[in-house]
Amino acid sequence: MKRLSIGLFLFLLFSCQQEKSFLGKWRLVAIDYSEHLETLEGEEKTFFESILEKQSVMLDQTFYDFKGGNELHVITPKKVGSGQIMQIEKWGSTKNLDSLYFINEEMEIFRVDWSKRDTLQLFATDYPKRKLVLVKE
Repeated sequence: MKRLSIGLFLFLLFSCQQEKSFLGKWRLVAIDYSEHLETLEGEEKTFFESILEKQSVMLDQTFYDFKGGNELHVITPKKVGSGQIMQIEKWGSTKNLDSLYFINEEMEIFRVDWSKRDTLQLFATDYPKRKLVLVKE
């Protein structure tokens, strides 16, 4: 009886969990360029840090809306109104959802960490190395 109860509990636990999916709207909550900053020096580093300071206003106001058909809308804040939509031509992922790519003018590839179902940590594999943290809306 005890084994049956444990088995039933495990079945319910795993069957009730949501399926992982990129589809839907995700809010950008953090950008970490620390690994990239370690490669910079002097004026180049100072200039890049000033850009990051300006980008910090985008946190919690930028959204990645993954649509079906591999369409992605990135909604960024603008000075007046509710935001502007930049459409990236394509997005895609590996079958096991451990990598994600965006294609606009060039391809960006990210390694994905699904530590929580409602939080994505995206690690850029190419220059500039960075980490994006997105939370499901």
